[in-house]
Amino acid sequence: MPYALELFFDEQTDRAVRSVWRVLAAPGGSDYLEKNGVRPHLALAVFEAASPGLFSDWPQVARYLQPGLALAPDGLGSFAQGVVFVRFAPAGALETLHREALRYLQTRQLTASDHYRDVPVAPDAGAAHL
Repeated sequence: MPYALELFFDEQTDRAVRSVWRVLAAPGGSDYLEKNGVRPHLALAVFEAASPGLFSDWPQVARYLQPGLALAPDGLGSFAQGVVFVRFAPAGALETLHREALRYLQTRQLTASDHYRDVPVAPDAGAAHL
């Protein structure tokens, strides 16, 4: 079964993202996201697991989350199913958080899908470096 580690935005950012979605959907685009209750989010990893018990201690990844996480857009990407997303530049706290999420999955023998493994995870690397 697929699972995801995702971050959701504060209320102000959530509203701003939803506003952009509406503008993009207006000229004949898809309003799929809004109609299906998708919340704007930043996905750290998507992975397969037999049960949620295999990663029940996931909150320990949150200790690497820093208030005021800055995101710098780095272009667009898309999934094979045609879903387009904004790609963010790996930098500072976001890079550390992503690395630690991947390291966490690795220690539980769970593999993030290829799309989320752009950041190499060295087993002995320090949390503050990529």
